[in-house]
Amino acid sequence: MKPIDPMEVSALVDGELTPQRAAEVRQAIAHDAALREVYEQFTMVDADLNRYAVASAFNPRVSLSSAAGTGRLYLPHIVLALLAARLIAKLAPLGFGIALQTVILLTLLAWIVARLVRLADGVASAVPTGNPGASS
Repeated sequence: MKPIDPMEVSALVDGELTPQRAAEVRQAIAHDAALREVYEQFTMVDADLNRYAVASAFNPRVSLSSAAGTGRLYLPHIVLALLAARLIAKLAPLGFGIALQTVILLTLLAWIVARLVRLADGVASAVPTGNPGASS
């Protein structure tokens, strides 16, 4: 068995050694107090790093409503409606076509404004107000 380098003890803690070499390093740790001390130090450092990583992990406290993804379903319907309106406008007399396109445009604009207002209301209600640390 070749001598054990302290970096191999670190590799053992990290699970980076082959099974055969890991067994040799474990056997050497069991018989050598200095290697056992190095192993315990590496184990404590590894546990601390894991604890810090878990504590510093980003866990967002924001949840999106289930209606957030439904906007994509409207797009094909809107495109088909606009294409149908264009086709009808081309086949109909000039005055009717212009009136139809004006109504469709105004309806579409009203729908977009309503969606933006609902979105803004949802964002405004998700933003915390006041100072959570202050007592009343």
